[in-house]
Amino acid sequence: DSVQIPSSLDSTPPGYLGYRGVSFFRRKFQFDAKRGARIVFQACSFYCRIWINQVEIGDHQTGYVAFSLDIPPMNNADN
Repeated sequence: DSVQIPSSLDSTPPGYLGYRGVSFFRRKFQFDAKRGARIVFQACSFYCRIWINQVEIGDHQTGYVAFSLDIPPMNNADN
């Protein structure tokens, strides 16, 4: 199933109300892969891991607190 991003499991499609467990969100965007970038998140529910082009760039643990991660320069990146 899909949801509009930004989103959370608290605003879920029918049939998922009260779900607690692993979920994946995907968002496509462009950035200058040779220079890198910074990505800002408004919050995560408890714990999240962030990948860019199949490379884990970081994680965050603390509910509902904004955070940011640097996207390192990448060679042969698929934006």
